[in-house]
Order: sequence, then structure tokens, then C-alpha cells
Amino acid sequence: MRLIVLIVLTIFVSSTVLHSEQVAYTLKDNSLKVSITDLYTNCCSAYIGDYSINQTENTIRIVVTDTSNQLCRCMCNIDLEYTATSIQKGKYKVFVYLDELKKFGYPKDIRRLISRHDIEFAKECLEEELQGKLTQSVCKTTNSVISRSEMKSEIEVFPNPSNSMVTIRFYLKERNDVEIKILNFLGKDLMTMEYTGLPEGVNTVSFSAGDLPSGMYLGKLMTKSGNVSSFKVVWSK
Repeated sequence: MRLIVLIVLTIFVSSTVLHSEQVAYTLKDNSLKVSITDLYTNCCSAYIGDYSINQTENTIRIVVTDTSNQLCRCMCNIDLEYTATSIQKGKYKVFVYLDELKKFGYPKDIRRLISRHDIEFAKECLEEELQGKLTQSVCKTTNSVISRSEMKSEIEVFPNPSNSMVTIRFYLKERNDVEIKILNFLGKDLMTMEYTGLPEGVNTVSFSAGDLPSGMYLGKLMTKSGNVSSFKVVWSK
């Protein structure tokens, strides 16, 4: 009997370490902020969020879904933050789900429960309209699944055009510091990203377009050792 229990516990522990994301909850007034950190996902992921409340069962359901419809050949860790407002006074059970759907390019529909938590709001809420907002960070750490021989050029930019975040893949002959600049066609420096201690081999970095308007921009990738490469990127918002 003890052996069976040990086997069951081992299987359970092994399954839980497959996913490294952490979920934290913050309550303020009648708003709930759910922070999902270190979600391991595709580099081209584009998440949206939605939430619903069942007052009869006192449950709150938050669902985040990747809608990118395009899979990059790399994986990375990102952070998601979902804020739900206008929550009425009461005790609730919160369920946070991650959806992967066939209509967005996944092999099959999968809904995974990533967290469950009990909360309580003590104040009455005068607003009745439910509102929610999701923010997604850029890739923090990236694991490329492509070799240099599979790269079509020295620098690959994708998706291109992009409506939010752009990913750049490039090859380094040695460990190096890298600076990436985004310029307009007049040569004005609009954005600068610095990455230190990138390893030898294929590297992938991602960043947001920020407040830049739609259009074509020039990019320069410069290493500390003096190598300079150019590329073009189009933002279409």
C-alpha cells in the first residue's frame, strides 16, 4: 500500500514540474490583478484575456488564450498580467485557465487550469459593468530550436509586418554584448535595446513596438566586438 502511494505521489510531483509559471493575486478596492510570471510559450504568442463571474456559485473565471495564429521556431518565458474590475462584495473562488485552440493554430483544443485561489471583497461596488485588461511582456529568456544552418539569412525578423512585438534571430560567433537600434528613414534613433552576455550560437530576442506609429523602419544590430548588421521591420497597428 505504501509503495502504491509513493508511486502516485511521484507521478503527481513529476507532472507538476512540467509547467514553471507562477500565479500571484493582488486585491485593491473592487479590482483583482492576476500576475502570471515565467509562462513558457511560443515566441510569437499573442495572448488575450477574458473573465466572467457567477454570482450564484461565487466563482470568478479568468481565461487567457494565445491568438497568434503563427508559431515561431523558438520558445520563451513571458509574464502576463490580467486586471478584472467592478467585482461586487463577497467571497469568491478564482479559477485561472490557459487555452490553446485549434482555430489559432494549435493541434487540438486544450484548456489547462493553472491556478485556483480564494478571495474576498469587503466593499460594495457601485459599478456594474465588468471590465478586464491583459498585458503581455516581451520574451525574457529565449530557447531557439533552430540551428545556424537552418537560418535563411544572418538576421531573421518575424513576424514582419508586426502589430505589437517583433522577434529578431541572429548568430554570434562568440559570446558578446549586443545593441539593437530602430531608426526612421532620416536616421533618427527611435529605440535602443541592449543585451549583455549573449552566448555563442543562435540567439533570439523580442521587443515591443511601443508607441511607434505604423510604417517601415530601419534596424541596426551591433556587437561589442564591432560587427554591424542591418535589417528592415514594418509595424502595422
